[in-house]
Amino acid sequence: MILWLLACTPEPTSFDECTALSGLEERTVCRADFSIPLPKSNGELEERLASIADETERDLLLVELAVRNPSAGTRLCARATTTLGQRQCEQVVGRPHLGHHKRE
Repeated sequence: MILWLLACTPEPTSFDECTALSGLEERTVCRADFSIPLPKSNGELEERLASIADETERDLLLVELAVRNPSAGTRLCARATTTLGQRQCEQVVGRPHLGHHKRE
């Protein structure tokens, strides 16, 4: 029965719909998918970040975006506010070759 309900859950079609996903990693990847390519204006990115109430989730999105966009890593990671986010960002910025393409 539970599998049937999960199968009926529609895939998110926008950044905001990612909030409905239950797993932290799933939400982060979904949000990153809808944020690639990075918004042209910082205001749009700021709006998206502001819509995430939990600062750890916000930082995890910044880290994921930095991994996917190594050239913007320093700029993105400058916004990290948690110790975890800052540590992960240091690893990403220090190792830009770890950048990857969209997950399939």
